[in-house]
Amino acid sequence: MKKIICLFVFVAALQANARKILVSSSAAIIEAGVQAKPGDTLLIQNGTYNNCNLIISAKGTANQPIVFMAQVPGAVHFTGNSYLHITGNYITVSGVVFKDGYAGKNHVWQFSHGKEVANNSRITGSSIQGFNNPLRLDENHWLTMSGKNNRVDHSNFTNKTNLGVLVAVLLDDDRSRINNHSIDSNYFGIRKPLGSNAGEMIRVGVSQHCTFYSNTTIKNNFFEYCDGETEIISIKSCGNKVAGNVFKECQGAVVLRHGNDNTVEGNLFYGNDKEGTGGVRVINEGNWIVNNFMSHCKGQGFRSPLAIMAGVFNSPANRYLPVRDAVIANNTFLNCSPFSISEGKDTERSVDPKNVLLLNNLFYANTPGPLCYTVPTIDSVFATGNVFSTSLTNPGVSGFNAGAIGLQKWDSKGFPVIGASGANNTTKKILDSLNSIASTRGVPAFSNTIGANNINYFKALFANAPKLGNNWESKKTSAATSATTIAAASTANASRPNSQKTITVSTVSELETAVASVAHSKILLKAGTYTFERPITIKGNITITSNGAVVNFVTSSAINNLFTLQQNAQLTLQNSSINASAVSAQHFITVTSDGSGIHNSIGITGCKIQGFTGTAILMAPKSSYLDKITIQNCAFENNKATLLSLKDEDDNKGYYNAEKIVVTNNSFINHTGPLAVIYRGGNDESTMGPIFSFSTNKIVNCSANEPLIGLFGVQLSTIENNMFTASNKTGNIILYTDNTKAFHYQKNNSVNSSGAIQENKFVINK
Repeated sequence: MKKIICLFVFVAALQANARKILVSSSAAIIEAGVQAKPGDTLLIQNGTYNNCNLIISAKGTANQPIVFMAQVPGAVHFTGNSYLHITGNYITVSGVVFKDGYAGKNHVWQFSHGKEVANNSRITGSSIQGFNNPLRLDENHWLTMSGKNNRVDHSNFTNKTNLGVLVAVLLDDDRSRINNHSIDSNYFGIRKPLGSNAGEMIRVGVSQHCTFYSNTTIKNNFFEYCDGETEIISIKSCGNKVAGNVFKECQGAVVLRHGNDNTVEGNLFYGNDKEGTGGVRVINEGNWIVNNFMSHCKGQGFRSPLAIMAGVFNSPANRYLPVRDAVIANNTFLNCSPFSISEGKDTERSVDPKNVLLLNNLFYANTPGPLCYTVPTIDSVFATGNVFSTSLTNPGVSGFNAGAIGLQKWDSKGFPVIGASGANNTTKKILDSLNSIASTRGVPAFSNTIGANNINYFKALFANAPKLGNNWESKKTSAATSATTIAAASTANASRPNSQKTITVSTVSELETAVASVAHSKILLKAGTYTFERPITIKGNITITSNGAVVNFVTSSAINNLFTLQQNAQLTLQNSSINASAVSAQHFITVTSDGSGIHNSIGITGCKIQGFTGTAILMAPKSSYLDKITIQNCAFENNKATLLSLKDEDDNKGYYNAEKIVVTNNSFINHTGPLAVIYRGGNDESTMGPIFSFSTNKIVNCSANEPLIGLFGVQLSTIENNMFTASNKTGNIILYTDNTKAFHYQKNNSVNSSGAIQENKFVINK
């Protein structure tokens, strides 16, 4: 279909008799648009507008803005290759929905077009739902903010999957600096791990503009299941405020990455014991972190509930300027992982924080553990009035004292409050001096309480958060796809024998038909021979089993793959004995190589696979991305191929192919080729994965021309309780290579007549 270009050019003259103009087609929109005057309202009739590039160039006034709105909020849908760009003054866009489409190289919503910007304009009560470019690494933003005094509010943003920041505040020139934008009262829903950098929900500025003031306010928003990368909000400019937001089960933190004089105040970080949930990461100068409540945040390292970073000496703009003159006061930490001082310190990040005030913070935990991680010398960190529960252990940091802390219930997680014996007045003079400048930063006056003890404030934040966003779109669809809910649904479905239709087949043709016929099906293979003429495409949630019977997979001629997964597809091979010695294929299982194969999962459980000769048993090509790979309780015998080939993201930009890889309780006998090759290049530190677990496996008489397990840039690995026997005798059985900080845990591995384990400084032997 030929793309429709919908161009709105509004006249700037002030008119006393403003009109309401109803339009019902793209042509009518154009005709009405050129006649609109300040004070007019352009009503778009309910319906779907496909392939529509909306360029609104309008000049309203403060008293008579030009309004561009849906006839009924939520009933006007823009689909296909569409976008909305605004320039001019005093324009309001309301009630529109962008879904079932993509914007390509353009950004979906933008307060600029070409060289022109918008000022004093607003998008409100609207929605972007899964409006993703088809390929994961085709980058764009969903919203860019340029100009000055613009606002985005009461809108929903859900399920962004392609590369690129969701909201980007741009500071390209003086027209967009000291902008006083407001991003408020919105709902930011699920963003699954991206497998790379550029998965932030909001970024304010970029490193080369970090010394400029943006003065953007991010206030009263609800962030739910935002797991794209380690930075939920990335601040890369000066004078911004992040206040009154709720972060529910988000794997990341508010990161003061570049820029000075930013404020993080009065936010609720509700981790709910989810791994990777953090709070605030502090870098640069003059930043304040005050009156925040971190509940059950379990992130470590950069994702800690509070991470005060080490800096780089004479740092370039894109690295880590040392922390200076920070105020961290009246925050509460409930059952969180330890916070850290001089986090990430190494030969490059060698400069400790200086002139940091840690005042009247409260730390409560109901289980034993360390209060914090720090370096031996922190002479320039001044702490006083901080209280922690007696269950925690202080590593010797002065200014932190054990005190009587009670737990006041307001939900299942509670709220810690300081007891009388923990009160401390030594910081009163300091707090009084801070109060003289608090109002200039929009921070409430300090009182000499311990922690963020306004229980009613945080109760109201938590209760009101689900109501944020627009008032017409249900958030149940978003919540239903959260990791927590998916796990619960999977457990529930497993308990229902009829929840997944079972189809019995005896030929590849029947197998192919069964896979295509039902999106969620269980397929039973009868004992016998299955001859593949071409790869079978997996589009839904498919389980294939032979119930233990022996099946022979063969190919009539050479093919690329036996099974190919499309986007969002899930394949489980279960309780099957597969003889693949007559297969001529490069890969047993792979993901589509066109770049659209993302958020797949693969499981091989209780199977025996023998005799396969090819490139890889499981292979993820470039630009593909799997949420999880699980191989458990299986036997692999006499195969000649890489078991897990996850090495094609070789651009050294921090991309990788799989988030979690679990290989447990398997046997590998007479296997030729690596068992796992996982690559994540570059020096980016913005991701949680890849996460690799290899445990309780038996490896006997296995060999390769490279390490059996080669981990390059894997962020977290656990290799434990494995037995290596007569394997890779003259080479390495494990090789670790890292350009950035990583955590590699080893424990109870037995190595008999086998090659070496080549460790690096990030290996931790338990």
